[in-house]
Amino acid sequence: MRNLFTPRARKLIIFILACFIIGSILISQISTPDPDDAREEKEDNNLILHLFEIGGVAVFIGAVIHALRHWEKREVMIFFLSCFLYALLFEDLNIQMSGDYSYNKEAWMMVHNTMLVIVLGWCAIVYCIVQTIESNPEARKWNPLEKGLVAAILALTIDIGIDATAFAYGLWYWKEGYFFGVPVVNFVGWFGAVFWFVFGTEILRKRGQGQRWGQGKEMAVRVGAIFPEYIGLLLFVGLSLGFLQALGIL
Repeated sequence: MRNLFTPRARKLIIFILACFIIGSILISQISTPDPDDAREEKEDNNLILHLFEIGGVAVFIGAVIHALRHWEKREVMIFFLSCFLYALLFEDLNIQMSGDYSYNKEAWMMVHNTMLVIVLGWCAIVYCIVQTIESNPEARKWNPLEKGLVAAILALTIDIGIDATAFAYGLWYWKEGYFFGVPVVNFVGWFGAVFWFVFGTEILRKRGQGQRWGQGKEMAVRVGAIFPEYIGLLLFVGLSLGFLQALGIL
């Protein structure tokens, strides 16, 4: 554990904590306009919804093709399968447990309560972020904690724009929110979800290489890890919101 908390990691944690507090204050105190009622029937909403689905599937296929050119087939299969199951787990369970948001039921592809393209898009985004880190010779040497933190920051910068826009066009709905109709918990959840997945994946990948796990064992371990990673996400979100409430921000 001591090897994880390098000077770089500590600086990242301080930077993220400062951004978290300042950003939460700004979002809660500076009002942004709520979009029109996204549930109202609009002429172009379904068109945008289905174009979003088609685009998301295309991006996912592109990510897999790119991965096959840069990673071993074994790693591609393990990464995308574990990522898919993890994203589906936290999306679908969060909808059922929180009741704070839901997806547009007019989507062509649904898995229980979740739009399939959301899960596929999540996998593509995480892959692109991981590949960006791994393609940098210096960043490739970072430890799992550092990679997880940087990956979560990059993912959050993407989500800030996507969520507000998607909510405005009725791709999914929030009961209440601060930032253009999107609540702070969504951004906390995105950060935590990406952090725990990348952090856990990096630890297990290195351990598997060191112990020379076979493909079957590594697949089982990496897929099995999605459950403790999800528990870590829930704890992270709960502690973060409790911290904000203690500060009187939310």
